[in-house]
Amino acid sequence: MEAGARPGAGGRQIVSLERCAGVVETGDPDRWRAVMAAPVAARPGLIAIYALNLEVARAAWVASDPMIARIRLQWWVDAIGEIYAGEAPRPHDVLQALAPAIGTGALPQALFDGLIDARVFDAGREPHLSAEEVWRWLDRTAGHVMELAARHLGCGEAGIPVVREFARGAGMATLLRALPALRAASRDPLPEGVDEVALAREALAAMARARAQRRQVPRAAAPAMLSGWVADRRLSAFAAGEAPEVSAFAARSVLLLRAATGRW
Repeated sequence: MEAGARPGAGGRQIVSLERCAGVVETGDPDRWRAVMAAPVAARPGLIAIYALNLEVARAAWVASDPMIARIRLQWWVDAIGEIYAGEAPRPHDVLQALAPAIGTGALPQALFDGLIDARVFDAGREPHLSAEEVWRWLDRTAGHVMELAARHLGCGEAGIPVVREFARGAGMATLLRALPALRAASRDPLPEGVDEVALAREALAAMARARAQRRQVPRAAAPAMLSGWVADRRLSAFAAGEAPEVSAFAARSVLLLRAATGRW
């Protein structure tokens, strides 16, 4: 390309996708590794969905108060709404990368809206009022992200309840693992007195229920579920009072086995 020339729409999307890939690889390594288990043609959409999740989470986290967070998050709602209305995406890497996935018609706009709206909570410093509220927040954050990924990979309506159940467990694993950092930042999301071990066990039960209905989810959608590839090990460790970490070797082994067999 000559100096001063501008890339066409396809060129912009490629550049945007490369930048989004870097964001996901750095900011969400579990999902990034799961993306690498997906067919090459499906990876751009997954990368865009996961990059959006990181962007909206960050928009709420860095806001000084919930009102500013709501303004920033509304920008994302409006920008995504414009894509659904058939308008060209705004000049933002995530939107440029996300537009083709939205264009397939497989991703309900309501899932994006719910995900973004749920992130307003993250800007505050008050905990959820109950354990039930924690689960509802996970359903709209981790749950919506996994459902978007699964739908992008061709999961039909019969498999969506299974995806949502599995996402509950995987989302709780991520939340419990993040608790030390959240508490250090004075942003503990859990209500006072909540039984964290009980949450971990309930999350494990949700994942077990999902796996019992694995056949409802097409194998093509397995990479969406693989984003929770070590969640059960982390939850089991947490429930046993151990550090919720998994060695790099064990983690790679788990992912390779599940990717090869499709048995998330």
